[in-house]
Amino acid sequence: EIDSAQVASADNTLRDKVGDGVMLHAFNWSYNTIKENLPAIAAAGYTTVQTSPVQQPKDYSTSGDVVGQWWKLYQPISFHIAEKSWLGTKDDLKSLCDEADKYGIKIICDIVSNHVANADDDKPNAVSSQVKQYEPDFYKKRKTLTRYSYKGDASDSSVQAVVQGHVSRCPDLVTNDTVIQNYIINLLKECIDCGVDGFRFDAAKHIETEDDGEYASDYWKNVTTSASSYYTQKTGNDLYIYGEILNNCGAGRSYNSYTKYINVTDNRTGDAVLYNVAKGKASSAANATYQSGVAASNAVIWAESHDTYEGNSGSWGYSNTSSVSDENVVKAWAIVASRKDSTALFFARPGTALMGNVSTDSTYKSTAVSEINKFHNLFVGQSEKLGSSGDIAYVARGTSGIVLSNCKGTNASVS
Repeated sequence: EIDSAQVASADNTLRDKVGDGVMLHAFNWSYNTIKENLPAIAAAGYTTVQTSPVQQPKDYSTSGDVVGQWWKLYQPISFHIAEKSWLGTKDDLKSLCDEADKYGIKIICDIVSNHVANADDDKPNAVSSQVKQYEPDFYKKRKTLTRYSYKGDASDSSVQAVVQGHVSRCPDLVTNDTVIQNYIINLLKECIDCGVDGFRFDAAKHIETEDDGEYASDYWKNVTTSASSYYTQKTGNDLYIYGEILNNCGAGRSYNSYTKYINVTDNRTGDAVLYNVAKGKASSAANATYQSGVAASNAVIWAESHDTYEGNSGSWGYSNTSSVSDENVVKAWAIVASRKDSTALFFARPGTALMGNVSTDSTYKSTAVSEINKFHNLFVGQSEKLGSSGDIAYVARGTSGIVLSNCKGTNASVS
């Protein structure tokens, strides 16, 4: 007897590798919510689902409003999978991974390993006292395990400001210390034991590389090697890891320092597509250049992200994208997600959903988005050509596939 889940994934050409498929960012959905929606996610052609950060969040409350709560997941107070969170428990995560396996869907988790939660925004060096309950040993040594002496906020002004500055006014972890590295490695192993297939590293730009001179460390080498070999021993497959690097690496630093070990976000490429689609500029929307300069196979791109939707990190004229129509997001997705070799991430807008609940905005599984996803899956490895005809931007793949994105929205004929 053939499992209906396998039929669903076969029908929608889901890929065996994360990097070959498209990813759904199930922003703030609980593990159980994702599990309940796996049939729809498979039907929409997503190979991978990315969860929100797995660690214990600061100030966890049962209040569910997204605007007031989502950012707390990015201020962790533990180095373990949370037991009290809007996302659910460790057992829930394991159950999700088990069910996702039936569909051939990969689960990747967001990890916050650059910083810990602050006591308050006025004291970015002060570690939240809530950490004491979950990580008492860390809390005792907090003044040596966070960059207690450096007072600056993160910025691109110097290498030190990039990799040791306070991100979101939070205490910066001493990521060059093996104690911190082991906390993170053990967290990744804990996730892998639940069945997780990969990770997104929050604020990867702000964690030093081997090439950062007096601020350099072997963090990326040690953490990714340990996690990858552990995953391969357990599964025989390759672990997928990508890191968040917004706009550039800062202070003249290089993407190549990262891509030896992880894939990276290339937000400017997708940001530019969304802006140009919305402004009706088809020829600019069809620019094939990756703004970061990394190889397509190292790039994660999007039409929008949780940071551009909830915050102001976007480039190219939209620092915030919440006012951009779903229709224009889909038209940008048509271009972004039909590219060769890069991995595209679709952000599921929450709509009016509360924390833990499925998005009320169902664009992520709309016919247009689903067909683009399946197109992406079908043409893996085949050549690409981007171009435009009048107000139509297009991505042609191989000798038999083309996606057209009508940037003006008025009737047009195209040759």
